[in-house]
Amino acid sequence: MISLRIKKIRVIFRFGFFASITLLILLNESVYAIFGMYACLIHEAGHLIAMKYHRVPVREIMFYSAGVRIEPGIKPEITPFFQNLLILVSGAAANMITAVISLAVFRLTDLNNAWIFYGVNLVIGVFNLLPLRMFDGGRIIGLFVNNFSSVEKAAENEAFRTKIDFLLIILTAIAFFILGNRNISLYLTLCYFAASEFFTDDR
Repeated sequence: MISLRIKKIRVIFRFGFFASITLLILLNESVYAIFGMYACLIHEAGHLIAMKYHRVPVREIMFYSAGVRIEPGIKPEITPFFQNLLILVSGAAANMITAVISLAVFRLTDLNNAWIFYGVNLVIGVFNLLPLRMFDGGRIIGLFVNNFSSVEKAAENEAFRTKIDFLLIILTAIAFFILGNRNISLYLTLCYFAASEFFTDDR
């Protein structure tokens, strides 16, 4: 792990981040690796812009195997509901806007890289809205659940959601296998998601 500090913000690069990039390059998917990283940066830039707008400080930026993660300097529980909701949605919104622009560029220029960048941003934007706790979609669900629940009930809901998320991941893996998908990286990714449900607090 590499840890830097830029003013009051801690920047962390985990081994998994470099391993993921290296794996994609070894699989001759260097274009997708680069565009994927750009799309992740655009996603997090969307969060940063929303946080800056609402004057929410940034405590930590982490580069890890699944992309980039930003940790606010204050707990979400003490910030307004709609402010948290806007910050969570802004990442996917940034990807969707970029995807629309990339699609327009492709139609005007027939540039293949614009089509790839469109697809990558669309996938990352939609992917982050999946209802798993480690993604923005899961955090949005948690935000709604916790906003209308007591502290004790919220803890019970989180434990229940962990079990549901794990079951959904397993069923997804089984469905892909039945459909004939034998992509090893897909199953490794699903295993990572399953493990994250039990060994991380969020994503």
